[in-house]
Amino acid sequence: MIPTAEVTARPPRPPRTAPGYSFFARSRSIRPGLVMTACLLFQSASAQTPIVELPQALTAAHDIGTMRMAKSNRGFIFDAQYTRQPREYIRWGGLWVGGVVGRDTLVTTAIDDTWDFFNSVALFEFWPALTSEIIRRSVNITDPFYSPLAVSEQDMIVTYYDTLFDAGITGYDFIEGRGHTPMNLKVEERSYQWSYDYADDFILIDYTITNIGSEDIKDVYLGFWVDGDTFFGIGGGSAPIVGSQEFTSGTNTDDLVGFKKTFPADCNFTDTLDVAYIMDNDGDPGADGFWMPPYSLRHVVGVRVLRKPSTSARSSFNWWTFSFRNSFAPRSPGTPELPFRDMNGIFGIPLGDKNKYYIMRNGEHDYDQIATLLDHSSQGFLAPPRNAQIISRGSDIRMLLSAGPVSLFAGQSIPYTIAIIGGENLHNDPDNFENNFNPLDPNRFLNSLDFSDLHINARWAGWVYDNPGTDTDGNGFRGKFRDCVLATGPVIDTTFAIDSLAVPPETTIVSIDTNIVPTDIRRQYYEGDGRADFRATAPPPAPRVRVTPGPGTLTLRWNGFASENTPDPLTGLVDFEGYRVYSSQTKEIGEFVMQTSYDLEDFNRFEFDELLGGWTLLTEPFSLSELRALYGPEFNPLQHSLDDPFVFFDVSGGANRVFYFTQQDWNRSELNVPGAISKRFPSAANPGIDKDLWTAADLTFDGLPKFWEYEYVLDDLLPSVMLYVSVTAFDYGSRSVSLSALETNPLTNAIQAFPLPAATNFVDKELSVTVYPNPYRIDGRYRDDGFEGRGREGLPDERVRAVNFINLPPKCNIRIYSLDGDLVREIVHDKDPADATAMHDFWDVISRNLLPVVSGIYYWTVETPEGRTQIGKLVLIM
Repeated sequence: MIPTAEVTARPPRPPRTAPGYSFFARSRSIRPGLVMTACLLFQSASAQTPIVELPQALTAAHDIGTMRMAKSNRGFIFDAQYTRQPREYIRWGGLWVGGVVGRDTLVTTAIDDTWDFFNSVALFEFWPALTSEIIRRSVNITDPFYSPLAVSEQDMIVTYYDTLFDAGITGYDFIEGRGHTPMNLKVEERSYQWSYDYADDFILIDYTITNIGSEDIKDVYLGFWVDGDTFFGIGGGSAPIVGSQEFTSGTNTDDLVGFKKTFPADCNFTDTLDVAYIMDNDGDPGADGFWMPPYSLRHVVGVRVLRKPSTSARSSFNWWTFSFRNSFAPRSPGTPELPFRDMNGIFGIPLGDKNKYYIMRNGEHDYDQIATLLDHSSQGFLAPPRNAQIISRGSDIRMLLSAGPVSLFAGQSIPYTIAIIGGENLHNDPDNFENNFNPLDPNRFLNSLDFSDLHINARWAGWVYDNPGTDTDGNGFRGKFRDCVLATGPVIDTTFAIDSLAVPPETTIVSIDTNIVPTDIRRQYYEGDGRADFRATAPPPAPRVRVTPGPGTLTLRWNGFASENTPDPLTGLVDFEGYRVYSSQTKEIGEFVMQTSYDLEDFNRFEFDELLGGWTLLTEPFSLSELRALYGPEFNPLQHSLDDPFVFFDVSGGANRVFYFTQQDWNRSELNVPGAISKRFPSAANPGIDKDLWTAADLTFDGLPKFWEYEYVLDDLLPSVMLYVSVTAFDYGSRSVSLSALETNPLTNAIQAFPLPAATNFVDKELSVTVYPNPYRIDGRYRDDGFEGRGREGLPDERVRAVNFINLPPKCNIRIYSLDGDLVREIVHDKDPADATAMHDFWDVISRNLLPVVSGIYYWTVETPEGRTQIGKLVLIM
């Protein structure tokens, strides 16, 4: 249902308590370094404006990459809310759509902070239907949101409209003197995130904007607005303390924005990426001049437009300081086609629809904020302001990326795609800003910063959106390429002096004979065909894992059919290499420890490139049989290392070729040996990948071939300590895009389990429930020993206290009584018998009245549905 609203007449100028959203900073993080945050507070509506039923506002968080971001089903992004690191780089951001409807110039904003002449308020003019949802999908077969329609590891899809016009819902525009005027838009927003190493620092947001009204919209511009506040926050109240160098005072006013149009690329070429960025001016070093993890703000966040609404649309980049009395923005003096506007007396901030639209269509690319003191009149800008030197050091900044114009006829849709991109370690010297900042020579400081990670991630974001060298629409065009001329001149014979201890290994050529050779040209695709792919090279899908607990053991079983037979979505190659088994006492990615691995026996072949003067790896790994077919039945690749390369005369090329070989991974390819991964059905034949040819004898209980069934046993485990266990799948890398091996995240299929007898052991047997620790001491430091807090790492000690009950049947009632017979707490234990934690439960030492209990002796009982009961004692020393 499209949201609508009925309204009564409004006063010409509402009081200061007019409906809207006030906002305040809140100290939360979304990664070690790359963060967005905001918190919203809805004010009561003016008595003159009735509020109809509020549409269902929902939020969700992208949280599988190193960059984390929350999104609303109202078109704006903000804080991820789930993490404890309090650094942030973007407070919030969102979609803007502007256009001309009839004689009205209108702009709809997902989020915008504005003024009521006294206070800062916010406009929220996109809203979902009364009943709404956030659709989640994942390409991971082990994910609860797995879908064959998924694009990434974490898809989130929302739909919203701009059809509400009650100021009590959308906020009041004090410049226009009214609530929102709808353009009758429907927006489908799809956002995508991956966890792979090369893709975990960006999130793609893809919009489809549809005119659902009866009138055409002319001269439409689309934009993405950002309130970028880099600061460190402490606490969580409505007025948090945010950090400076001592982390005790506000630092969202020392930010710098700018625009990186180009970056250096390989072979002396230049990448054009057009990334608007926000950074802290000095990275907030500590008072002693050193970086202070996690408090220092050393990184950078950028926004890149990947797809404009039309190929002919022009782009603009604008920024302004957010200060009611000292507002400033780089501005041109105006033209006859676009006369100068004074923004209702507030020079920089575009308040009201007409001013917003003016900024969206101005076609300007503002100079970097750090260069505010310089005279840019030759570029068409007005003279610097009186406070230019202060602004150039850093300010509270808003920025807007816009593209247009394009017509949006009734019923028509247009696209718009952006990327939110992180770049690590922009600041590399805590004293850099103090020593090198000069408002009259801004490049001295800018050139000392390291934008390389932002460059790499921005390039990968573009490549994932539109795969280079891929003809998506089948018209024969594979994208833009450049021919890299590597060298000309002498080719040198095969005598080498090799320093294998150097990193990377150094090869010195000793010349014996030379010949003149023609120029060698390598073709590099650096852009796709202009058609969206949203396809990332990926590791093989992680298998679904089943865990069977036992006394001191955990048996992991999985089927590898999908892992070993799924082609890479980008290269199309089946590049499975192996499995790794991990365990951890916490669900923190850095705590997982590899227990064993299995990988195919294969070898990398490095070839000496005489023109480059170095070794290249251009082919996929070879199996031993493939190498022996090429070089003889007794060929041993490991006899030809870097120190003793293999010289092979290529008959087809009429010249010697020089190779050396390495193992791809560890070549731990033995199965069914002690301590290794085993095949559950070692005699099962490979039935092939055509499911129509499978027979019942080929399959396990879950309908997958026995040939790909594996097992691994973790033993000698402490029964009382819970573990997370997982099995990852990895590949050998993607040579075509110069990526090393990729592996699935252990968290993808991590399972919580206790190495205790399975709960099914107690269904038809006498109960043998055990309680630990007993006695329970409040000073026992059980968290350090692994008895408390597992799976609840982010909570304080008093929230994770646990008296553990083990050897439980899958279904039973646990009751704790005082010595007087009063019921203190009842716990209903009801788990799937296949659950690896079905034999375990805990009491959080809280009474049924939600109060902490006191020291004393307590009775406990465990009763099954069949009427079997066990009674025991428990001592608490609190």
